[in-house]
Amino acid sequence: MQHKVLKVHPKDNVIVALVDLAQGETVVLNGQTYTTMTPVKAKHKMAAVSFEVGNSIYMYGVLVGKARHPIAQGEVLTIENVSHQSAQVTGKTETISWTPPMVDSWKERSFMGYHRADGQVGTANVWLFFPLVFCENKNIEKLKEVFDVLVPKKQDRFKSLLQNLIANQGSTSAEQTSINAPVFDNIEVKFITHQ
Repeated sequence: MQHKVLKVHPKDNVIVALVDLAQGETVVLNGQTYTTMTPVKAKHKMAAVSFEVGNSIYMYGVLVGKARHPIAQGEVLTIENVSHQSAQVTGKTETISWTPPMVDSWKERSFMGYHRADGQVGTANVWLFFPLVFCENKNIEKLKEVFDVLVPKKQDRFKSLLQNLIANQGSTSAEQTSINAPVFDNIEVKFITHQ
């Protein structure tokens, strides 16, 4: 039997639709029955309880929003009826111990890296930024703009040629040039979005 809804964390008071749900559709989760008050598209959230204005909304076991308007149990959550809210971050909440793994069987192994001046070794320094959910694509695009400060874009060689001609510099070179000098010349940064 295919599950139609999911509660991510026991503390959550919202439910995630795994399939499109029609208005008036009844779903069962952990022995409790819910009836949708509005259509709920797959991946969208609906209220597991009724909310009054200002009530806290939890998902992943943490505070994610406050109700802007009364929200009935089974009603879809939207940017119109929920405002973003998060708990204050106060610092470290616990200490986790870690035991290093035994590496004796790997001591004689090698890898495709390089030696550093201080005797240590390294690999290519590639920073990957990718969203875990598609609704974060806009933030990834914004990060891409911001990171131009660290990793300059290459200017198209034909744009460079046109700029030289416009500026009467007389150069007919179509070399690819950097728009600005890199802050770090040892990193490669990639931004990946998905649908």
